[in-house]
Amino acid sequence: MLQLIKLTFLITLMPCLLLSGEINAQELEKDGLPKLKGKKVIMVYGGWDGHQPKVFTDRVHEWLKEEGAVVTVSNSLDIYTDEKKMSDTDLIIQYWTMGQISKEQEKGLLTAVKNGTGIAGCHGGLGDSFRKNTDYQYMIGGQWVSHPGGKIDYKVDIIHKDDPITKGLTDFNIKNTEQYYMHVDPNSKVLATTTFNDQHNSWIKGAVMPVSWKKYFAKGRVFYLSIGHDPKDFDTPSAWKLLTRGIRWASGSKYQPKEQTVKPVYQSNTKTTKWGSLIDKKLSKWDIFMGAPHSSTQIEGYEKFDDVTKGKPIGLNKDPKKVFSVVQIKEEEVIKITGEIFAGLVTKKEYDNYHLTWKFKWGEKKWKPRLNKKRNSGVLYHSVGDYTDFWNVWMTSIECEVQQTDCGDLVTLGNVKAKSPAIKKDKKYYYTKGADLVDFSWNKGFETGRCFKQNDPEKKQGEWNTMELICVGNKSIHILNGVVVMVVVDPMVNLKGEWRAMNKGKIQIQSEAAEVYYKDVEIKSIATIPEKYVGITQL
Repeated sequence: MLQLIKLTFLITLMPCLLLSGEINAQELEKDGLPKLKGKKVIMVYGGWDGHQPKVFTDRVHEWLKEEGAVVTVSNSLDIYTDEKKMSDTDLIIQYWTMGQISKEQEKGLLTAVKNGTGIAGCHGGLGDSFRKNTDYQYMIGGQWVSHPGGKIDYKVDIIHKDDPITKGLTDFNIKNTEQYYMHVDPNSKVLATTTFNDQHNSWIKGAVMPVSWKKYFAKGRVFYLSIGHDPKDFDTPSAWKLLTRGIRWASGSKYQPKEQTVKPVYQSNTKTTKWGSLIDKKLSKWDIFMGAPHSSTQIEGYEKFDDVTKGKPIGLNKDPKKVFSVVQIKEEEVIKITGEIFAGLVTKKEYDNYHLTWKFKWGEKKWKPRLNKKRNSGVLYHSVGDYTDFWNVWMTSIECEVQQTDCGDLVTLGNVKAKSPAIKKDKKYYYTKGADLVDFSWNKGFETGRCFKQNDPEKKQGEWNTMELICVGNKSIHILNGVVVMVVVDPMVNLKGEWRAMNKGKIQIQSEAAEVYYKDVEIKSIATIPEKYVGITQL
């Protein structure tokens, strides 16, 4: 009877244990990198024996077991042809120098990484494998070509000090090992470099070569470190930290949002890097969508409503009250928004990966139905869907709030959700750098769709304020008068019953019952978060 009770208990508990494993696989350590507990890892070793692949594998395997990973070790590349096992795997760690890989083995490996399995490794075990296979080299992001001087001492310089992989690490020296000279992908995010002197080859003096990088191959994370000619190289604490942190990062492909790792070295001709103005006298870069007039509005020929959020809108590019116009103020072209009718000024184009900046100041007039409330406007971004999605006047979007004392707050409009690092105080959530991420949405199951900023750098009534919006990949930053007041992460939109990433769309400026002026509305394309803000977005 006792055995039956135990068996019943175990059967009942098993789903919880399995679920716990899934949750653990997605958890992060305090340093922001994924935990390995519960993750499925394949270690593959072989090739040239001079690199002691078995010794390296045993050392890393022991550490993986301490971290709680579920590890499979193989000295055969045939494991790459096991489609089910590969698709179930979170991470591949390979140490296989030179050698050959069959078409079927290579296809299985590349397919798994494309679908989200991470891959990590070091030295020739990842960066000098399968010299004839260029598709493999394209995935890894580099290929060894030389090590001038053979075994020497050299310095490693940490260049991205705010990345979770390198945070807290300082430059270090590595002794009696190979300084790799490689052909590399210029669009990988390089974490550490080394500089060659003229002791062995005079013509490469001053050449800077990547030592470690991170990148993506479709959905899969790729981490590489050129240190590791001898497993004893990792007796150097900083080298071991760099390797193990990179392994942990690579294990997160299936559990964390994709980062922006592409950082072009050469100027692109496809997108301008210059600021472009969005203001001209005819507002030619914008459409206007006019909502429902309030019952107090002096207007003829249109139905009026006490509740404008449910009323019939006037419609697209109809502005009978001249809610939006361009006026001259001290020889500057300024957008004047009367605020008399709820409406949106909507860009004709969609934008992604950009830096938007504008200046605004409040006028004096306010209108019903917000006559006794704070002056309000707002810049809505990643706007998608129909003009009438929200309150019959605005598209589904993320809002960078423009409201007295609340400028820069995060507000979700429509069937969307987004995250921000925040803490709860007095029943409200406030953006807090370094706090845990909180989900925000007005949908059922969420507490609120709004996150407030902590402080208020807004200037006095009638003075010009400068606001900035930086959007790259799945992150955006709200900046008010030079102060970062909000970071938004992983916005998602539900269209036709399916959640998808919300990383681009039109931009809307709101008319919301208050007179307001906008000027110097400018935008430029960017490929990465500006360096001064990188640390803020490392969550």
